[in-house]
Amino acid sequence: MKRGTRHALAGYTLIEMLMATGVTGLVLGGLTAGSVALQRSLAATVDYSIAQNDQARISDYLAVDMRRALDVAPDGTGGVTMTLPSFYNADGTVKSPTVVSTTGWPSKKKKKRKHRNTNIITAQTVSYDPATTVTVKYYQGKAGALGTDPTQFYRESGGKARAIATDVADFKITISDDETTAKTSITFAPRFRLLKNAASGAGTTYTQTTLLRNDE
Repeated sequence: MKRGTRHALAGYTLIEMLMATGVTGLVLGGLTAGSVALQRSLAATVDYSIAQNDQARISDYLAVDMRRALDVAPDGTGGVTMTLPSFYNADGTVKSPTVVSTTGWPSKKKKKRKHRNTNIITAQTVSYDPATTVTVKYYQGKAGALGTDPTQFYRESGGKARAIATDVADFKITISDDETTAKTSITFAPRFRLLKNAASGAGTTYTQTTLLRNDE
């Protein structure tokens, strides 16, 4: 009878309970800190991927349009306006270009005589009929424009503005003196911060130089 009573009264002491609670708290604290660190790392990785995609998208759009442009004119307010040949008909189909080839013999001989092979193409020109043009604009969203969101960077063409990047803090374009190249500089605002109230770091600046093939 006494032995059963001793078993019924058995249990943890206060010191054992405090030690178990402390160890459990340390384990849970470590798991919480690890979870928060993983979430921050994931957010930073996602922000980095978005920034990389935005940079590549702007680079592709600008490079293609500038190489085809007949005229490139910075507007002085952080944007640029380009005049491009119209490659599409009103119904959206692609225009058929007219290709004119110049044939002859590419090298000149010391003796003035004609070479038998005169069907070698030495130059080609491409034209579109009718020779219409289209205006393309790049700018940061602002009041009075088709693209109004200041956090978005737009490409405007044919009366439509399409956002091609976000969090663009600054956009600059410089045309060389001989009008053969255009240098663009795009600064992206930092997206990720360690704490909400922390001061933002310096933004990422992306630069590229494009050859202007048709600008005169």
